[in-house]
Amino acid sequence: MSAVLAVLVLMSVVSGLSVSAAVVKGTSGSVKWKLNTSTGNMIIWGKGAINDFEYPSDVPYHKYVGKIKKVEIRDGVTEIGFHAFANCNHLTSVKIPASVYRIGSDAFENCRSLTSVVIPSRVTTIEDYLFAGCTRLKAVYIPASATSISKYSFMTVIKNDNYGFDKNFTVVTKKGSAADKAAKKNVKVSYATLSAEKATLKAGGTKALTLSGATASGWLSQTTSVARIKDGTVTGLRKGTAVVGAKLANGAVVTCNITVSNNPSLKINGAAFDASKTYAVKKGSSLSVSISGKAASVNNSYSTTDKNVAAVTSGRAASKVSIAGFKAGSAIVTIKVNGVAFKVKVKVK
Repeated sequence: MSAVLAVLVLMSVVSGLSVSAAVVKGTSGSVKWKLNTSTGNMIIWGKGAINDFEYPSDVPYHKYVGKIKKVEIRDGVTEIGFHAFANCNHLTSVKIPASVYRIGSDAFENCRSLTSVVIPSRVTTIEDYLFAGCTRLKAVYIPASATSISKYSFMTVIKNDNYGFDKNFTVVTKKGSAADKAAKKNVKVSYATLSAEKATLKAGGTKALTLSGATASGWLSQTTSVARIKDGTVTGLRKGTAVVGAKLANGAVVTCNITVSNNPSLKINGAAFDASKTYAVKKGSSLSVSISGKAASVNNSYSTTDKNVAAVTSGRAASKVSIAGFKAGSAIVTIKVNGVAFKVKVKVK
């Protein structure tokens, strides 16, 4: 190994970085991060906080901040520390999950390509200089529960490095809320609210959300594997949490926290599906499968390890299907409902 290569390897180990082609990764406190320097996509996951950093140059991915374009922070991360994304000049979007309850001061300082941000409902304090210098920022959605908003949170660089307020910037929140009262002391406030800020659904269940005070330019879900939304109607898919919302013309997003309480389920020949069981079927006969919790808007998918032995013969939109036995032998038939896979062990006699 050359001396130069040895030094580079040592530096990577010491800094907590791992470098492989276009992908770099590392840790920050109790969470992990990975950045594709070609696409600019960054993912942060784990349980706990992204560290506080005294200076922007202290973040472990500091040398790559100019590469970061999109950040997805996954559920389980609870805090975004001081200066966590400061000076990410090419950052255009950031997804902050419902699990985050604190965002430290200066966290997005000088992110001059950001145009809108959604603050999750557990965050009650909007800290100093949180979006200072974000000169393209037009709207931030702040949950109604926010009780403290620093007058310095949204100051932008006007000229000659002097800070002031952009007259075109808008905070979007619920009228009459604590956030409304705190925000309008310093910035322009507009009002847009959904008919619910949180909702619980069963798998396959739906809930219609209506937007008041604004017109939705689109609808989105941050976790489409858990819940989907179309034209204001939310469909629960599988157990978990998701943030859904209405996108406004100014780029802000009004959100609702969705909890899906259960996964879809199967019954085979009238009894609850048992993954440990091998289901016997005679050649030329079939097993009757009933599906609970299927989303009407999502087709099932089917596969088998041996299509000559056994396979599903019903349509993909069905909530009752059949597993047909064709010839003697064993096969595993997979029925995927709302993205949840059930592996049915079949023995044909």
